[in-house]
Amino acid sequence: MSDTSRFGAFPVAPHSQPAAACLAALDAHPDGLTGAEAGRRLAEHGPNRLPEVRARGPVLRFLLQFYNVLI
Repeated sequence: MSDTSRFGAFPVAPHSQPAAACLAALDAHPDGLTGAEAGRRLAEHGPNRLPEVRARGPVLRFLLQFYNVLI
């Protein structure tokens, strides 16, 4: 896997880059995005949320107690 596909717009790991390089790769500014730009990105990419995780029921939680025989 190449670093470009792993880190999206960044050619290398973003945490190893200066802030100016990260802002340029994200097409952002130090003062933040304008309301119009934020709205455009929200419409294009959707809200910044993780998918909901389905809770395990009590029966499955009980059965998972026996999943690992070493415990």
